[in-house]
Amino acid sequence: MEKLKKYFKRNSYASMKELKKSGFQTRDIRALVQSRYIDKIKPGLYKLSEINISESSYMDVSKSVPNGVICLISALEYHSLSTINPWQVHVAIPHSQKKVKMIYPPVQFYYFRERFYDIGIDVIKTEVGSFKIYDAEKTI
Repeated sequence: MEKLKKYFKRNSYASMKELKKSGFQTRDIRALVQSRYIDKIKPGLYKLSEINISESSYMDVSKSVPNGVICLISALEYHSLSTINPWQVHVAIPHSQKKVKMIYPPVQFYYFRERFYDIGIDVIKTEVGSFKIYDAEKTI
């Protein structure tokens, strides 16, 4: 169990495939979820519970939906262009992609055609990875 905790301290996020490849048992992973040491974001994806960055929910979405781009009200809030604090993360995905079943955070998907989807994407780097968000100009 300590070895698994050290793994999450180093990586912050991990898929079930990566964990099994590293030799960890599903019962140990389940025990860490039940003890709230790690959180299950979606089936097969876990994160260290104590991640303490303001963009944590955006990182969760980014890890779960690699093609997802934070958009609309969530992007307005990120760029400090609104006083609204959305209860869902608004995510744009290409029109041809299927939405992903997320456990947490709540997500609202929007399907954008490629000609609208590709324009105005910024990549924000954090200490645990990066996420994509539409820039202020496109958001407005």
